[in-house]
Amino acid sequence: MARHLLLVANTPVRNAGTWAGNLMIKYHHREFPSDVFLLLAAAKAKLKIADENGVEDMDVEKMYGTCMKNKIIVSMALPPLDENKFIFKTYKVTPRAISSHAYVNAAFVLPLDPATTEVTERPCLLFGGISGTFAHAAATEHYLTGRRLAEPTTLKAALQTLLDEVQPQPDPELADVVYRRRLAASLLYKAVLHALGERVPARLRSGAEQLTRPGLSGRQQFDTDPALWPVSQAVPKLEAQVQTSGEAEFVDDQPTVPGELYGYYVLSTVGDAQLKVVDGSAALAVKGVHGFVTAKDFIGSNELFTCAMLLKGMGMDTDLLTPELVFADGTVRFCGQPIGLVVADTRELARHAAALVRVEYAQVAPPVVTIRQALKKQPQGMQQSPICPANVTTGDPDGALQAAPRCVSGVWEMGGQDAFAMEAHVARAVPCEDGQLNMSCATQGVKEVVNGVADCVCVPANKINLEVRRLGGGFGGKLSNAVPIACAAALAAIKLNRPVRIVLDVETSMAMCSSRFPHYISYQVGFDDAGRVHGLKLNTVANDGYCITVNSFVEIQQLVAGVQNVYRTDNWSVIPGSVSTNLPPHTAIRGPGMVNGIAAIEMVMDHIAHELRMDPWEVRKANFFAADSQVPRPFDDKQDHEVFARMVEEMFDSGDIVKRQAEIQAFNKANRWRKRALALVPMRYPMALWTKMPAMVSVYDQDGSVAVTCGGVEMGQGLNTKVAQVCALELGVPLHQVSVKPNSSLANPNGIGTGGSISSETSSMAARSACRQLLQRLQPFRAASGQPALSWLQLVQTASQAGVNLTAHAIQSPPAGAPPDMYTVWGLTAVEAELDVLTGESLLHRADVMEDAGQPLSPAVDVGQVEGAFAYGVGLMMTERYRFHPETGRRLTNRAWNYYVPTHKDMPRDFRVKLLKNNRNPVGIFNSKATGEPAVCMSVACLLALRQAVAEARREASLHAWFQFDSPATPERTQMACDVGVEELVLA
Repeated sequence: MARHLLLVANTPVRNAGTWAGNLMIKYHHREFPSDVFLLLAAAKAKLKIADENGVEDMDVEKMYGTCMKNKIIVSMALPPLDENKFIFKTYKVTPRAISSHAYVNAAFVLPLDPATTEVTERPCLLFGGISGTFAHAAATEHYLTGRRLAEPTTLKAALQTLLDEVQPQPDPELADVVYRRRLAASLLYKAVLHALGERVPARLRSGAEQLTRPGLSGRQQFDTDPALWPVSQAVPKLEAQVQTSGEAEFVDDQPTVPGELYGYYVLSTVGDAQLKVVDGSAALAVKGVHGFVTAKDFIGSNELFTCAMLLKGMGMDTDLLTPELVFADGTVRFCGQPIGLVVADTRELARHAAALVRVEYAQVAPPVVTIRQALKKQPQGMQQSPICPANVTTGDPDGALQAAPRCVSGVWEMGGQDAFAMEAHVARAVPCEDGQLNMSCATQGVKEVVNGVADCVCVPANKINLEVRRLGGGFGGKLSNAVPIACAAALAAIKLNRPVRIVLDVETSMAMCSSRFPHYISYQVGFDDAGRVHGLKLNTVANDGYCITVNSFVEIQQLVAGVQNVYRTDNWSVIPGSVSTNLPPHTAIRGPGMVNGIAAIEMVMDHIAHELRMDPWEVRKANFFAADSQVPRPFDDKQDHEVFARMVEEMFDSGDIVKRQAEIQAFNKANRWRKRALALVPMRYPMALWTKMPAMVSVYDQDGSVAVTCGGVEMGQGLNTKVAQVCALELGVPLHQVSVKPNSSLANPNGIGTGGSISSETSSMAARSACRQLLQRLQPFRAASGQPALSWLQLVQTASQAGVNLTAHAIQSPPAGAPPDMYTVWGLTAVEAELDVLTGESLLHRADVMEDAGQPLSPAVDVGQVEGAFAYGVGLMMTERYRFHPETGRRLTNRAWNYYVPTHKDMPRDFRVKLLKNNRNPVGIFNSKATGEPAVCMSVACLLALRQAVAEARREASLHAWFQFDSPATPERTQMACDVGVEELVLA
């Protein structure tokens, strides 16, 4: 019981909450799968419940038939349970390790004669997660009474009886009813295995227990060059202490000013309809409500084309873009689309009033939310996307497929992913003198917000003053998403001539904001018996949401680059397409497109290996491209191939790959209900320094201290730290003497938004250029040869007295008309996973993540970025699944209660990160490479290791065919893929 209670919520929640409070949640919400209820009811706990008439003793289950109004649970007593006569066993199967309610949980008390295995009296079989009315498996309890567990017929009949009486209530927010029924049977089977102990064969015994997670351990390896310090020095992130202490200020921490108002959105409740009535009169009648803003209130444009200038710069046709709307105007395109904004004295009041706005719809149609649904009406989605011409077309794929000795085909899907940053979406607009507008916004793109607000409220860009000090996480989710929120705040502020603040709660954010593009992948691949690919035809379809944006272009372009990965592309056809759906427009989330492309081709390689019964790594090796491969890779060279070869050698050496593979084979042979697998996945992540990023550096003659502001936004990735390190090195001052100031629209009027992993590099490059301008200005004032050198402060003061400008501004931008500088980030990852075949739960035992970061600019920061990116990918591959209401299209998984970002306990128990040593990158600043996004792609190894473990389980059931294994590979999907029939739950 104590061990089970550690699975309830998490430590802070358990410290703040009470067991009695948990029982009362169950009292008011009977469908809630309360672990506390199951444990106490199974243990026959006695409660003392008090009211004005006194104290009454009662069983836990009796409480649920009692009116608890004006009553309080005073205490609880657990009666003794003779461990020689009773087996007490509990289970909880969850989507992630902690902070999650159960798919299904169970508590069993089996009165057992240890000599005969007879169930001597009626057992207690309690289940949660089935329905609001089901707890006791009464028919199964009755059947088992007086029977011997060790008899195979007893187990078989008991399981069938249980399946007959367990009828989960269908709910689109919950796991499939088939899975929950299977789980109930699996948990009873586990309890029987536990009760029988050594009476069952050794191969079956591990099925009795749930996966246990050992303590975490980790290693970090990287190179550093003392000659460059403070650049290349492993220093803590500059903001680390103020962030961890809670002193760091974010937008919503800014104190309110007199007269400041709060906005709350009114969202659509259907996914495809016409707006018939939008009536805010009831909301406006509430005291303290000052306004209701809709599309009719726009001074300027309700339409946004965020980052459209990027396409123009690439020579693309921007007419292909369709606008994102700040507010719905006549037509509702997705459930959760903003219809209006209620503005009131407090946020709570605005929220209350927003619920009073009356919205009526006409011509309501069933929403289209999945790619499969969309393709029925948009078959052209399988063709080349018009927004992006990128594809792979080499040789004769059709001819190669026909001539290939073997050929397989398959489909699979990758779901979306919410950015789920710790800081909420927030925007604040304050009208000022001279028609100016002071803005604060949690955004990755200062220019994008200024441009959007300027168009929205018809205010010149030079009168919009936006400042961004830091973000509490971005991941791409605060680039395009921030713009309509800022526009809504600005529109309300100007209409009411009052400061307006909008802070989205999680439910509102996940309903209305963009997330990662989902993808549908289909393929045909021809190959020989050595696993070498002869021809490939692969189609990808992206889910754009309701409109086509610049992010659609970025997603497809990156996907096409990613799908080539480290392989020859002879006789390949890769055609990316897209469809429109009744969802928010999707956006570029960490590793956009690239992670999908790499996952797609790696799944193809696994399919070939499955067909040939080969080690997947051997198939991958058979298809590696060589230095002379005639494929469109202009930025690979001999050094790159040497780097990748060295990574492979080091991985097999330091990762003990061969030894561990042998141990895994032995483990799988010894265990029917536990399977392990090790997946090795390579990565080639092309980078282009395409962004335009400014920096301004000022030196103060008071004390020689330095201030710098740059176009990149600090959002946890250590950008400010790297910029400060570069400035300190260039100017020859201590790192503590450099202060990084907030990003602002004054210093950064035309810079590109922060993203693509390269903003730290390009900001540092711009800062270096500005520093070198300053050094040139200071050069004439340095002491002549043979004279005592001036100190830094003396030099600065001398130059300042002579009227030298000690502020320099520079911009890092690709040369006009020339392609940007490019380089490749290489990676290799080995992940060892273990699967509980009966429940679908999994455990990442070990991950060895090796990445080529060149000469790291700030090694401690870069290692953290690799770790964080990999963790982000674990969520994409394994836990973060969207569910939608089939009738409205409403996103049901819209909060931490049911949307499962991974926790520290979901991370590899042995997590080793190595930045490849002794490598150089002449394109990067001080030989460095980007680290923010590439490692997301290496989390594909988690998915493939789990798929291989499932394949091992299926082979034991004589299921040898390839199976579709979609991402995220939740326990539900994983156990269903194992396809364990009740007839396989045996005792011998």
